[in-house]
Amino acid sequence: MATELGAESFALDLEVLIGEYENKLAEADTEEVKKRVSELLEACKAMNGKSLAELLTIVDTGAFNNIISAYCMKAMQDLDKSEEECEKVLEKLNELYNYDADSVVVPMLTVETEEDGE
Repeated sequence: MATELGAESFALDLEVLIGEYENKLAEADTEEVKKRVSELLEACKAMNGKSLAELLTIVDTGAFNNIISAYCMKAMQDLDKSEEECEKVLEKLNELYNYDADSVVVPMLTVETEEDGE
């Protein structure tokens, strides 16, 4: 039987990613690249070892929602979607933003148990 895992069950291990960004930072040849890689590196360091519940708390903010909406709108405009299509997608995003992040993401996180293989 598949077992649902709670958000507290996960701890983010970003050490490999941190190492990659540190290497990229050492190789960066422009200030613009150094700035962007430094920002990504600091974000990874800030989230390293945090639980999924903590990550979901950060993601479940108005500022994050605005960022997602802006990227979504830009992608739709680049794909020449109609204004009506863009509005429908943004309305759907707004509905999703009103869900508790834990209730949307965590049910998708399951682990197959030995009983499932039988």
